[in-house]
Amino acid sequence: MEEFDGTVPVPILDEILLCIGAGPVIQVTNPAFIEETAALAAAGKNRWKKEKKTVHVRSGTKLPPRTIQQTNQSYMVASQVMRRTEDRISTPTASLLNGILNGDTSVTEQTNISSSGAPAPAATPGSGVTSTTADHHQNPPPPADVWSIVYELHKTTPQILTTVIGAVASSLRFPTPRHVCG
Repeated sequence: MEEFDGTVPVPILDEILLCIGAGPVIQVTNPAFIEETAALAAAGKNRWKKEKKTVHVRSGTKLPPRTIQQTNQSYMVASQVMRRTEDRISTPTASLLNGILNGDTSVTEQTNISSSGAPAPAATPGSGVTSTTADHHQNPPPPADVWSIVYELHKTTPQILTTVIGAVASSLRFPTPRHVCG
């Protein structure tokens, strides 16, 4: 970050913020699931060759879960970068997020961060399913939305969001309180 004379370029901020928006925990393909399904397929193929009939999967075979949770290392690195360079990166980050939240076309055309119509629920940030590195190039994950990034930044470096809060506040909705008659 110190190498940039002027402001930090949007593509650099994108990379850091997309990692932050993914959250501290990700879902990855379970190697045990792949091994078990490969073993079942091989057993079925061998049985089919011997019997020359339709393969029937053994009933009662319980497969391991398709995905497992894992610490998101890119999130850890990105949050450390944000903390260590907070004085240098806070203004460009806030400008980028404000531009996205306000729908500024000069900003939204430069970034891969999407701006959805409503804030994401608190339980969803960081719960996206990601694939292995080989699959990542064939099926890239959808772009992170600005709400999951703001949520995760609030947990890691809330000081950066000082000027963003105004744009966020206009999109927050509270349920109408019910009046109870006594």
